[in-house]
Amino acid sequence: MADWPVAPDGQLYEKYSASTAAITGASVDPGATIHNKGAWVSIIDNATHGYNGFLLQVFNNVAAGVWAIDLAYAASPTAIFVADILISSARAGQLGTTIYIPMPVPSGGNVHARCQSTVASNTIQISAIGIGHGGDAPPSYTRCQTIGANVVTNTSTRGSQPTQVQIPNTPAWLQIGTTVEPIKAISALFSSVILSTPTGGIFWELGIGAGPTPISGQLIQSYSTAGDQPNPTNIGPLPLHIPAATAVHVRCLLRAGAFWAQPPEISILGFS
Repeated sequence: MADWPVAPDGQLYEKYSASTAAITGASVDPGATIHNKGAWVSIIDNATHGYNGFLLQVFNNVAAGVWAIDLAYAASPTAIFVADILISSARAGQLGTTIYIPMPVPSGGNVHARCQSTVASNTIQISAIGIGHGGDAPPSYTRCQTIGANVVTNTSTRGSQPTQVQIPNTPAWLQIGTTVEPIKAISALFSSVILSTPTGGIFWELGIGAGPTPISGQLIQSYSTAGDQPNPTNIGPLPLHIPAATAVHVRCLLRAGAFWAQPPEISILGFS
């Protein structure tokens, strides 16, 4: 069978800040003070083409911890377009996550990153892949709000869970925030650095408004062994419309036999 042809409307996948020889990206250091953002580092420098979005790849952490990452079009807080992307690693050197950011980068444009961590000088590596499409491009958004992230302690919202996870029941809803403006798509980010986390699975569900009204179905997350990273680390972006000034709730149900001394955590990126 012949190879698939390149689509006539054009496709672009171009890497930035990735060294294939050393398997590294741009070093982003949170600095010596925990829970405070470090210096800005360029991860896309003078983009070769315009992109509808890009893959943010984060890996090679120095120590276990949790990070909150800001993205900006210039090295300034006033240019931030995504704030406080929360990710975690339960062990040193085992961080590895890829998040699609559905926000445009113009030709010749730049993207900078900075981070804070629960551990001083806990440097991470970041690279990016710019993705461009033609006429059938996926949606691209211009604004993002982060819901459920606590940057004072570098934690996301911990989902409520039933006391006896082996018994089918309905766990309680927990409000994690309120939308500022209408949301058109979301990404769910999962984190956990509890080293005693056992083998298990989780069903997450999102709800909105008073009540609330369930809207997402079950988003499945799992761990294969104690101390593992969440799998997957994120889901989305999903096309999900939420009106402005609307409460956002989550709840989660653990698989039979699984028990967490501390509930797992979730935060939401809302794109519009």
